[in-house]
Amino acid sequence: MASSLTKKQGFSLVEILLAMVIFTIFSVSIFYLAIDTANRDAKVETGNEALLYAREGLEATRNIRDRDYLELISGEYGLDFTDDTWSLVETPEEIDNFYLRTITVGDIFRDGAGDIAEEGTYDPETKKITAEVTWDWKGIFPKTVSLTTYLTNWRSDEWVQTTCSEFNEGTFTSITSEATVAPPEDNCALKLELIEEITDEFASSDIGSHGTDVTVDGDYAYVALNSNSNGFGVVDISTAYEPFVVDTININGKGRYVTKDGNYLYIGVTDSNKGLAIVDVTDPENPSLTKSYNVWSYGNQSAVSGNYLYMATESLLNSFQVINISNKSNPAYVTSISFMADTNAIQLDGNYAYVGTDNWLFNNFKVIDISTPSSPIEVAGVQTGDDVNAIAIDGVFAYAGIANSNNSLKVINISNPLSPSILASLDVGGKIQDLALDGVYLYASTDNNSQGFVAINISNPLLPYVAYTVDLTGKGTGIDTDGDYIYMGLNVNNRGLVINETLSFVYAPDGEYISGILDTNSAETRYNFIDWEYTDTPGGVIKFQIKTADTIGHLSTATWVGSDGTAGTYYETPRTAIVTDSGASGLRFLQFRAVVTSDTIETPSIESVNINYTP
Repeated sequence: MASSLTKKQGFSLVEILLAMVIFTIFSVSIFYLAIDTANRDAKVETGNEALLYAREGLEATRNIRDRDYLELISGEYGLDFTDDTWSLVETPEEIDNFYLRTITVGDIFRDGAGDIAEEGTYDPETKKITAEVTWDWKGIFPKTVSLTTYLTNWRSDEWVQTTCSEFNEGTFTSITSEATVAPPEDNCALKLELIEEITDEFASSDIGSHGTDVTVDGDYAYVALNSNSNGFGVVDISTAYEPFVVDTININGKGRYVTKDGNYLYIGVTDSNKGLAIVDVTDPENPSLTKSYNVWSYGNQSAVSGNYLYMATESLLNSFQVINISNKSNPAYVTSISFMADTNAIQLDGNYAYVGTDNWLFNNFKVIDISTPSSPIEVAGVQTGDDVNAIAIDGVFAYAGIANSNNSLKVINISNPLSPSILASLDVGGKIQDLALDGVYLYASTDNNSQGFVAINISNPLLPYVAYTVDLTGKGTGIDTDGDYIYMGLNVNNRGLVINETLSFVYAPDGEYISGILDTNSAETRYNFIDWEYTDTPGGVIKFQIKTADTIGHLSTATWVGSDGTAGTYYETPRTAIVTDSGASGLRFLQFRAVVTSDTIETPSIESVNINYTP
């Protein structure tokens, strides 16, 4: 019997050891697979970067050719970019202490047919340019990326249009000029205009009173209402164009601001003894008041982090309150800060609360360190010039809505919360009441009866602009978005909640650019070719026509012609020989026009246009 037990125990140990070996092998395999994947990704990224440096080398050499073809002397070089000018220098050129770039300028020979060949007739007007980038992968394995092109010296004059100043001498129809990366300085590209539009009023809901604030979650909009008897309402928005009121309830005062966290709403209320209402919306169609809580003043906006509610109040002494809400039925006061000002708005980001007050004499945009909720500390601030009614945070930028008819949006740098600074201002046409962020758009409600809703493009935070406005025949209050629709409270009794589609943007389907006028100063001008540098897109088309005349006056009535000299054709391939209109009054003056079409999703762009001619 003892022998039998020992044998069974022995088999158990073997099985355990075997399992451990299998597990170890599997774990090591996964580990090395992960390392291999990471190495492969890094290798691809390094190769892509090297390719970009090679492309830059070709473009830089082309820029040198455009300036002075005679600088392209056969040999091997590096590149230098100083004072906005590319030049050839001794090789090798080291980049980022990792890559070596070599530009090789080679001679070209042509065979009897005029084609480039290994030997034949030397062509002094053409050079072979090779941009090679080398590096050592892992410090051991040599790697190389190489690109080649041919550059030609056309012994003639060139009329090049590539800068903003040059393009802006022409006229634009549904096309715009857009600054691009130098060189040259003031570089520009022609692109189709971006069309930003929105459906005016999509739908509205009569909630029995003015809407003062709104927050959206799923199929429901939760609305604070300007009513003493029914200060809060729930609207079903599952079908956005047919919203309907689910319920309204009494929250012991008028609703002012509403914040949702989980299954609970925290509503600022116009009651000095019951300034905070906590509403249970576990079942949105049967909301119930869980608690009315005394914050010693009217309640304004709030924000939740963990078990703590940070409350803005209309109080000089308890302007910023911290409340423990771990027990929703019995919230507990923790502490407060006095700003000697009413506090309107609060937004949280990490360990900081960004707070807007109405004290325009001092910093009314404040930064509060809340890393220890029981001991919040004001650490920084900015003076915005007027009451801060709303704040939206997007990365290192804070957008502050100001109660000022001029410059009512402030863009604030909060990359260092201890030292915020105003970067830009924008006049949106009214005092901002609330803000909602969605991608490159910031939606603002304003107190302007004829412009209650404003969409702001913030794709460049340093240069925000008003993209669209909507007349809602009422003043906007609170605002929120779910990415598809915008929901806004309105100070109109029978339209307390209005719903709009979010802003959409498309490129113009087509457009036209007509250049300035080239004066060759010669009636005997010979036009050689038209060339252009461009970026193509799926469904995009770029094509050109030209016209010539003996005087500027005759040029205005001359015929636009294409590649065969007639009005029915276009130049559709770069570096195409120019054929002028046989019926033109002369050749001294020239204009070109570019016709651009798109699929409206992307726009082609024209980086430069070159008219090559011999006077």
